[in-house]
Amino acid sequence: NADALWAAGYLLYNRFMSASKRIFTPSLICMCSSNTTNDYIIIVGKKVQKSAVKRNRMKRIIRAALQQLLPTLTSPIDCRIIVKKDCSMKKTQDMIKELEVLKNL
Repeated sequence: NADALWAAGYLLYNRFMSASKRIFTPSLICMCSSNTTNDYIIIVGKKVQKSAVKRNRMKRIIRAALQQLLPTLTSPIDCRIIVKKDCSMKKTQDMIKELEVLKNL
């Protein structure tokens, strides 16, 4: 049933949103909660950048930064990263510096 599926997704969404800690950086919003493994989702909307090539570049830069940063964290986290500013011209090292706030969780 479509209504039951929607309700299950809605409950899961609300559970995550209420349990997550929000961290704001100049170009990102990170919503993190504790988990058994390091999981992450990167969301880049069309409002941020119209070009799919540049949106994918932003995702690659953030993914590379996370792959270097996540093993150094003390506990595993479930992280949703929403890009709010165009960061397609940033380097991976710049993004690592911006995501250093995840170490304080």
